[in-house]
Amino acid sequence: MRGPILTMLAAMLSAGAIPIGPTLAAEATNAIADPVGDWIGTLDAGSPVRVALHIKRVNGVLTGSADSPDQGAFGIIVSEITLDGDHLNFEIDSIDGRYVSTWDAAKQRYVGTWAQGGRMLALELGRGTYPAPAAPPEH
Repeated sequence: MRGPILTMLAAMLSAGAIPIGPTLAAEATNAIADPVGDWIGTLDAGSPVRVALHIKRVNGVLTGSADSPDQGAFGIIVSEITLDGDHLNFEIDSIDGRYVSTWDAAKQRYVGTWAQGGRMLALELGRGTYPAPAAPPEH
């Protein structure tokens, strides 16, 4: 036989008065992603151009590098990375590029715009990596 407290808890749970599982999962899904890690996306610059961003946190400061595998460019130093609420932005001074984005909880991606050389292109970054480039054949 159940005591009065267990009976009351059971009634509250079945009525939805106490949030469980799905609500906690939804909160985790809606949370802004910690930007530390590997991110990938594709620019449509007439033909697809894959982009990878690698972010680290060093002494509390976000740092990173970027790759453009389709252009054979790897380890491009990111000059500045900022996270302000749900906005992730970064700049790459060496190529005069800038990315401005907002976290999209439904897509689980940063959705934004890449600006470089007077052009602005849509770029969505999601978690992931591209395969490492193949080693050149030995002669």
